[in-house]
Amino acid sequence: MFNFNVFSRRNKKNMNASREVKPLTPEFRNRFLLLMNQTPLGFSIQDLMEELRLKMMMNLGRAIGKPTRELFHDYTSDMFEYLFSCPDEHFFDALEYMFETRVGVNLIHNEKLIEQINQFFDLDDLPYKLTQGKVDYNESTDEDGFVCTSHDITYPKVVRKDSSILNDFAIEPVLTLLRKPEYKNANAEFLLALEDYRHRKYRDAVTKSCSSFESVMKVVCKQRRIKLKGHETASPLIDKILEDAQLPSFFKQPLLSIATIRNKLGIAHGSGSEEKVVSESIALYSINATASAILLVTGDW
Repeated sequence: MFNFNVFSRRNKKNMNASREVKPLTPEFRNRFLLLMNQTPLGFSIQDLMEELRLKMMMNLGRAIGKPTRELFHDYTSDMFEYLFSCPDEHFFDALEYMFETRVGVNLIHNEKLIEQINQFFDLDDLPYKLTQGKVDYNESTDEDGFVCTSHDITYPKVVRKDSSILNDFAIEPVLTLLRKPEYKNANAEFLLALEDYRHRKYRDAVTKSCSSFESVMKVVCKQRRIKLKGHETASPLIDKILEDAQLPSFFKQPLLSIATIRNKLGIAHGSGSEEKVVSESIALYSINATASAILLVTGDW
């Protein structure tokens, strides 16, 4: 199944719902293209650009590059020209698709490449960040005794970083923490919350950020051998963790506020007949509050 769940497609409905953000600069695009052309990737840039071109044509529903009758035509220059001039949202589509290509999936392990792209964002003061991806390998034994290996892939995503201070001190450490295998579910939920925020789906962002917090608390309880009945919601989870950590009870209210926002404004419990509108500021607060709460409950007590 082709992945159409990318920025440009999900952004259209709310294009005017958010404040203006700084556009990508020509210098950023130049640096990115130079990086991809000069970095040893373990495969040819031509193979990567051809796969990326096919994915973008499927996404856009139109051709990229001039038609040719040549059996094997190199579209690298056409793709470079497209990436330099396309709308920002389509550039982000291509950046995310790059890691989903058959050759580009190997780039998920290239942390240095992702760090360099983020350095380019910072250099031009652009409000974006490319998250690190990961591949989790799982082994299981089937009924015949054969060992089966499967893998779960978390692809890098472009996320907004509107609050640089909170991003440095909360979101960035949380993204690093959640890459640990035991937080796989929480990591997926938190990344989806960031993606929903970037696509201005603010109610979804509130819901998924809170879900990631609850997933983290369940992992913490398991690690610290805190007994659970298996159906605890946020409030009893917070009570058990605060008691085990011997933290003051006044921490409960700010931690519980994350779940309260989700219950009042999110979509997990339905909307009833009332239409609920979640602003960008509330979604941003919810994500940052979730990140801070995760750091608290996973810290050294």
